[in-house]
Amino acid sequence: MIKTLPRLSAALACLLSSACTMGFWDYPRIEVNGADYINVGCNGNGPPKRTYYPFHGIFIAIELEPLLLSLHVPNHTEARLDDSPVVVSGETRHGPVQLTLPLKAAGHYTIEGSHTVVYDFDQRQDQSWQPGQSNPDTIEDRIRQGSVHLPGMTINGEHFAPQDLPFTRTSWNQAMTTASASCVAPPATAQ
Repeated sequence: MIKTLPRLSAALACLLSSACTMGFWDYPRIEVNGADYINVGCNGNGPPKRTYYPFHGIFIAIELEPLLLSLHVPNHTEARLDDSPVVVSGETRHGPVQLTLPLKAAGHYTIEGSHTVVYDFDQRQDQSWQPGQSNPDTIEDRIRQGSVHLPGMTINGEHFAPQDLPFTRTSWNQAMTTASASCVAPPATAQ
């Protein structure tokens, strides 16, 4: 409660001056020990929903809404996923749900001594949802809590077991200047 008072006071002052608006987000926060949480959307002024953490000499960036997975690999290091699918399981208002999301490499770029491989979730709507199952794109069917099962990885020839990362849906609100309030597209990858 005490931590939210300064944020609430700043938000009220901003709103009263008519120079800004409030932004509200509801998102699943993936919990990993030692992770940084990167604010995405609206030029970095959105919610801290991208989880970015070290893993055996590389860094992994992941978020669920929108779906994103990328591996940030130092030069002279080789890393690859051993399997394709990511499995998301959890609870919605309508009960349990489990989604198998096939991956495909969607991009690769190099920045100052490291390279990044970005993965996209291949045909999520076509392969993951069956008639009669809940739909994650509607508010009442969003997964409230659960886990993300990442496939195993091979880094410099050494195999590492799959990871299970828990998440819980949380809320974030922030006062935004009117100029940044129209910004809706999150950046493609963690910086």
